[in-house]
Amino acid sequence: MVGNNLCMVYAISIVIIVVFSIILLISKPKLREMYYGKIKSPEAYSTDCIGFVKSFALPKKNCGKLQKTFFVSQINSAIRKINEKKNRKLFSQILDYLPRIKSLSKKNFDNLQDLPSINGVPRIVLLAEYCLKSTDFKYDGERIAKTLNIQNDYKTLCFCEIMALNSAFLFAILKKCAFVLQDLSVLAKMRRIAVKNKDYPNLLKNEKCYVQLKNSKLFLSFCSDSFGFESEECVLARDKFLNDKSEMLRKLFDTCDKISNTDFSIFYSPLQIFSKYDTFCNATQWEKINFLGMLKRLSDRENIDEFLFSIRLDNYMTSANVGHIKVYRAGLVGARYVTLATRASISTLALALHSQTMMNLIFGNNTDKSSKSILKNNGFYNTFNKISKFKNVNLGIMITNDKLRINPHLPNCIESADLMIAHGGCEHSIHITRGNDRELYLGNTKLSGTSIIKLSNKPLNITVVIPKND
Repeated sequence: MVGNNLCMVYAISIVIIVVFSIILLISKPKLREMYYGKIKSPEAYSTDCIGFVKSFALPKKNCGKLQKTFFVSQINSAIRKINEKKNRKLFSQILDYLPRIKSLSKKNFDNLQDLPSINGVPRIVLLAEYCLKSTDFKYDGERIAKTLNIQNDYKTLCFCEIMALNSAFLFAILKKCAFVLQDLSVLAKMRRIAVKNKDYPNLLKNEKCYVQLKNSKLFLSFCSDSFGFESEECVLARDKFLNDKSEMLRKLFDTCDKISNTDFSIFYSPLQIFSKYDTFCNATQWEKINFLGMLKRLSDRENIDEFLFSIRLDNYMTSANVGHIKVYRAGLVGARYVTLATRASISTLALALHSQTMMNLIFGNNTDKSSKSILKNNGFYNTFNKISKFKNVNLGIMITNDKLRINPHLPNCIESADLMIAHGGCEHSIHITRGNDRELYLGNTKLSGTSIIKLSNKPLNITVVIPKND
């Protein structure tokens, strides 16, 4: 009787396991890469990007399709296959990238979870993927700027999105790593099937996977190894496949390094308004973060674009009284304590902009130790195409650690501009002129793929060419 009961329990357990396995298999998301097409022309990219941004539905708050755990599990599974002793020689040129892939997969992307999302995916992740795929994941600062500025033209990226842009681009790179490793995992499977085919040819010849692979050059290259005959065409195809994947990983981590060092705060459009206030420019990093955090909450409360709310605050500074604070005093053990209280309102923001002391008292307390500031510079510039009444000249010049970053945008009525900048006791000349494409010259030498120039104690002659409508 006991034996029968044990058999019944065992059978029920097997059935439950099978049922849950089927449910897991059905519900498990498929790893598929979405292609947007590689657009090389800046003009074609601008047109296509505008259409892409305008295709977005109204963003919602909660993100439901980040699926970082799924991509990481795919990466770990592929790494185990690549690291098998029998596969190490095949993937020798890939092994050096595995520590960096593991490190990236351990990065915390929680700051993407509560951002405005389109169909459950954070809006900035969609923008990052679209931008990187258009350059085959090669870092292109000008294209990144173009993408974010087009989004800002259509709808301003909020402060939390700006703070999380580094994570968004790194997450796009993590997903691409998962796709690359999945391709390498399929290659390892081809090798395993080819070896098995040598030992059991009659067993495999009718299998679906074998039928699908029998005309693949990659699969035939392993068959040639197993059966000892030469197939130079197939071996060359396999070598090219591995070289392409290795080059893609090299490109991904080169972009990863540059993204990690990119200050995306320059794309937060309200900064072009607040940077004219000395109190804001002289504020600490956390004061700026807390100030802009309150601005975001107030704009969300009124359901208004943060840039337009910033214009309202700027007008409020000249047309209304600044806010007031409540002061509470109390004596205790021979000492006198003073407590200040204020509420979140546009008048409180105005009060902080009027007084450095109020900026420090209201916004100086860092309550979020886990956050990391990207607002590193007192002098901000922004390439945002303005939708307000302002028509200021934006020279887009910033110097940090002896590095000059220049990305000017001029009103259409200005054809050229000449200026001198002084740095480190040396004067450098900059000539801005119109042309067909955006170009940067150091003397007579054209610089590509960068908008940064290292300054030294030798005078430099810099020329920047910008398109007619830029």
